[in-house]
Order: sequence, then structure tokens, then C-alpha cells
Amino acid sequence: MQELLRKRRLRFRQNMKRSSPISRLDGFQPSRYALQQGLNGPMHCGRTGKTVSDKQKIVRIFIGSPGGLKDERRAAHDVVNSVNRSHSDRWRLQFKLLGWEDAVPGYVRAQSKINDDLDKCDYFIGVLCDNWGSKTGPDYSSGFEEEYFRSKARIENGLMKDMAIYFKMVEVPPNMKPGEGLGKVLKFRQKCIDENKIFFKDFSDHQVFRDTIRDKLEEIGWRETEIFTVEDPQSSQPKDAPSIQPLILG
Repeated sequence: MQELLRKRRLRFRQNMKRSSPISRLDGFQPSRYALQQGLNGPMHCGRTGKTVSDKQKIVRIFIGSPGGLKDERRAAHDVVNSVNRSHSDRWRLQFKLLGWEDAVPGYVRAQSKINDDLDKCDYFIGVLCDNWGSKTGPDYSSGFEEEYFRSKARIENGLMKDMAIYFKMVEVPPNMKPGEGLGKVLKFRQKCIDENKIFFKDFSDHQVFRDTIRDKLEEIGWRETEIFTVEDPQSSQPKDAPSIQPLILG
């Protein structure tokens, strides 16, 4: 009997030496408590080396706007955080909102650094009120205009998925002429109407803007979930997911 046990121990040691460290960990399963509390740190999925957090897709959205819309930009960040808390597990994705605030300082043209972040994004959201902004170079009359045309070109080249523009309504008395900034905004809005390619919407106040942005993010979230499901046939979309209507974009 002792000789039999000795032989079994010997075979076990030989097998352990032949097996790689990764393969010995493949069968490891952390406790339920550890999963709930995150005490074991990032969990790895077999030989892929990916952590559980890697399974959530990151969808980057750039928000472009001239000055004077600090409250709306802050509201957009708040709504993104709220939508992530509510839906990220269901959609298997996280939204990340980028803008000029996230640009890393450097010894280059400021707008170029902002454009670097824009080029990483999947969607563009523009917000305008009564200010058009200031020139960023010889080709564009404002930073917003440069971001808009850059995003439009990326969409046409298949490098970005979609954009939406939101206009904060401004009351102009009938007997008064709009200021220079508002005049440029109104001209751009009319261009959006005439071209009928870009989705845009007006909003009246802070709360309406929050609700509008949430609606857009939820639309994008369900749309990305459908794309993610096609890319990963093993996943499934919840049965109560609303149908996604095609976005208005040429």
C-alpha cells in the first residue's frame, strides 16, 4: 500500500512539472464571497489573459461646444455616469465622455490636442447656444466648427459612427438683430435643416437637456448592444430591449 501511494505521489509531481503555470490556474475558481467583494483582484479568463472588466466594451463620445455651456457639459457628464450605473451590466459596455477638458497640455496647437481625443471617439455630440466660439486657425471660424467638420469627415470615412447636435433656444425680440455669435449659430442650424443629414434637436432648459442626452445615450446603448450581439453570437440581448430606429444621418 505504501509503495502504491509513493508511486501516485511521484506521478503527481511529474505531471505538475510538465504542466504550465497558466494551465494549473485554469481550474481555479474564487469563492462566491471573493467574487462579490472583489478581494481576489481582477479575475483572468483562462489563457486569454483578459479580466472580467475587459468584457465590457468602451464606447467613447466626444462633446463639443463653445464657451458659455458649462452647466450643460457638467450635466452631460452626470448623465453618462448615471446611465453607466443603470445599464452597463445589461449592455456589457461603458460610456466614456471626452471633451476639451480632457486634452493633455503640450507644446502644440491647443485644438490639435483636442482633436487627438476626438479621433478616439465613436460618436460626436455638439451643443450650441448663443456663442459660436473663436478661430482656431486659418480654416475654421471656431473650435466647434473644426470639431464638427472633423467628425463629419470621419463619419463619411467610416471612422466614426454618428453625431447629434443640440441647440439651446434663445429668445430674440422681434425688433432686435441677433448678435454675431448667435447669428452664426442660427446660420449653422439653418444649414442642418437644409442639408437634412445631421440629427439635431432644440432644448429649452437644463432639465430638458439632461433628459434629451439620456434618451440619446440609451438609444446608442441599445444600438451598440445589437452590434455587440452580432459580433459575439454567444451573448443575447434582453427581451425587453426596444427596437432601434435608423438615425438621421447621410
